[in-house]
Amino acid sequence: MRRLIIPMLLAAAATFAVAPHADADATDSPDLQLNEDIRAVDDGGDELVALQLARVMVHEAGWDAGDRFADHAAIGHVLERRRQARGDEDLLDTIHAYTRGELDAPSTPRARWIAALPSDGLTRPRGFPGRLSWARHARWWRRVHERAQAFVAGELPNPCPGAEHWGAPSLERPGWARARCARPSLNVFWAGGPNEELRG
Repeated sequence: MRRLIIPMLLAAAATFAVAPHADADATDSPDLQLNEDIRAVDDGGDELVALQLARVMVHEAGWDAGDRFADHAAIGHVLERRRQARGDEDLLDTIHAYTRGELDAPSTPRARWIAALPSDGLTRPRGFPGRLSWARHARWWRRVHERAQAFVAGELPNPCPGAEHWGAPSLERPGWARARCARPSLNVFWAGGPNEELRG
């Protein structure tokens, strides 16, 4: 069985850090293929975990949020922390629960093409906005995917120690404690908050 073992566990952003949000209303083909590889739960091992984690990183924080911001690495560590707390054997189960299955059964055009981001780093995902250059975004996607693979291998330090949740600043409630991050972040990361899954 697959098991991920980790040794330690919005405002607008510059350039394309949150660029995918601008494409949320893009018109896509109605027959977009869902990410069937995630449904093949008996194959893929940690590489499948890394692929879906990379998609979550893009969905939640854009393309370059690991270069200048804490988000990509912090998202991985939050999910691993929650995996341990939930007792999930597989990080895919935690991702599904925390994101409410948004990338397993995408409900928006943007989520559909993010859910189809390829493991080979080359193939243009179906539904990717035609006005954007896939050649450019493919380079960014490969960097994100490599970052997720580094996380799965236990090689990505936690920039927000103690963080248990992430989301938009508007979700914050009295009594929630913000995690102290080593780098700026696009999302807010909380070291304390609700017990149930938080989305932002």
